[in-house]
Amino acid sequence: MNSSKIIIIAVLGLYLGLSLCAHGEAANGSCLENLTKTGKNKFAREGKSPRPQFLQAHGLHSEFEHRPETLLISPGSTEPGFDQVTYDALKFFIDHSKNPIILLPDLTILQAFKGKEGIRGEIYKLLTRKKVTIQSALDESGYLLVNHPWMRDLAPIKVFNQQTQQYELVFFQHSANIPLSKAEKKSGQRNFTDLQRHIANVLGISHIKEPNLYLEGGNLLSDGQGTLFLSTKVLEANPGVTKDMITQELIQLNLGTNIIWLPQLPKAFESTGHVDLFMRFIDHQTVIVPSTDNNPKLKAAFNKIAEELEKNGYSTQRIPIDGTVINGKSGTRSIRSPLNALEIGNRILIPTFGNDYDELQKQFFENLGYSVETTSGETLESGGSVHCLIYTY
Repeated sequence: MNSSKIIIIAVLGLYLGLSLCAHGEAANGSCLENLTKTGKNKFAREGKSPRPQFLQAHGLHSEFEHRPETLLISPGSTEPGFDQVTYDALKFFIDHSKNPIILLPDLTILQAFKGKEGIRGEIYKLLTRKKVTIQSALDESGYLLVNHPWMRDLAPIKVFNQQTQQYELVFFQHSANIPLSKAEKKSGQRNFTDLQRHIANVLGISHIKEPNLYLEGGNLLSDGQGTLFLSTKVLEANPGVTKDMITQELIQLNLGTNIIWLPQLPKAFESTGHVDLFMRFIDHQTVIVPSTDNNPKLKAAFNKIAEELEKNGYSTQRIPIDGTVINGKSGTRSIRSPLNALEIGNRILIPTFGNDYDELQKQFFENLGYSVETTSGETLESGGSVHCLIYTY
């Protein structure tokens, strides 16, 4: 495969400051005033480059150092907001890629978008740009391989093996409570592995590992230097398995050399238990963690996470968020986190929520050297935002 090409794998459903706020500080008037007055971030004050350059691959990369070549995305849902976030993510990736290739499971899906009004018509226009190459990936039955919007959670994980100097893919086990696709209902079997193996073929990676471990991609982050971050939700998904057992498994899979376990957010406020909703690296040693003043229990949970990171030698920067919990129709609960984002180089696409925090959060990222674009945070009613809906390679 030509490495200069940027590939977007789009698996579409058939149904179609400025100074940073200190530890624990809220997005109130004083914080915003301080942001406006200072006008510089800690990197600028220390004379450091705010956007680190890409480093040699090491196990699982960290997103701040990664220049993705592939975007895997699948709305797979008619829930509010999914089409808009899909459009924004595709546009963001296509606009900032030279030679994007769109891989659809069925070209008839593209045709179903043709002539549509509104956002689906705009998605069709995006996918048919001259710079975009379309490929088809039908399964034998002609149905979609999987009906599941959260690509972050089921995508195979790409890691770099330092010993062999080659990339590998890790296929983790996944939850059985995801709705079956038509093909799966017909066969009576899940087709996640079929989809993952197709991704492996597209990426040109033949070395595949399939551990008997349930782990969702939204609950696995790396500092890019061998340390992985998981929440204790992984223990709930693997009854009878200890932290030490999981640590050794992940080390053997070449994902990293060290594991830091973080507490889940209280389930009354956030139901996925994923770390990608409450932390984001901006360099190997600095992590953004939310802060809030209008939800004392959530504030204490954020502070506990920040303290655990600092205890392990990391610096934290606190981004103010609205602590009001999003209660979804299906019983999901989520926080209004702008950290669940898509990042390419010095550009970032963050969710917004139509409140006073949106502009403050945009300024926060701009102060770090990012060019900021925004998308709807409405999909968090279903449990996740743009970072949950995509996986990059």
